[in-house]
Amino acid sequence: MKTKLLILAAILLVLAGSFACEKNESEVQVKEFIIGKWQVIAQGQTEEDIKPITPDNSYTEYFKDGTIGYFNTEVYAKYTDRIYKMDDACLYVIFGTDSDQIYEYYYNNFMDLLTLKIIKGDIPAIYPYPFIKIYQRIK
Repeated sequence: MKTKLLILAAILLVLAGSFACEKNESEVQVKEFIIGKWQVIAQGQTEEDIKPITPDNSYTEYFKDGTIGYFNTEVYAKYTDRIYKMDDACLYVIFGTDSDQIYEYYYNNFMDLLTLKIIKGDIPAIYPYPFIKIYQRIK
């Protein structure tokens, strides 16, 4: 029940806020709140169809140096060639010189939830890719 309330609150906050992502290099940086390990607890194609998922052992880890680590039940990888930056509305994940993804984000400090909505980047057209993911910090 607690998880459902957290997810509902996060969905309502996503619906209530609309952000425009404008990349301004002077404002792009690493925000302290994102540093740490995050696990997906809900996802969906739109705000209306976000559903809770059963968390597995997978997580994403954001480091102070701007790099990203991914862990699943079989392998852990810290990618030094994949960096992230943030401004007040967007999370930029840079995979190389031309490939990047941009997410609108909302961070709920009270519940320690991070909502990411992809707005630019490679999305597999043949798969029902979840465009919105809600993460909860893990230890």
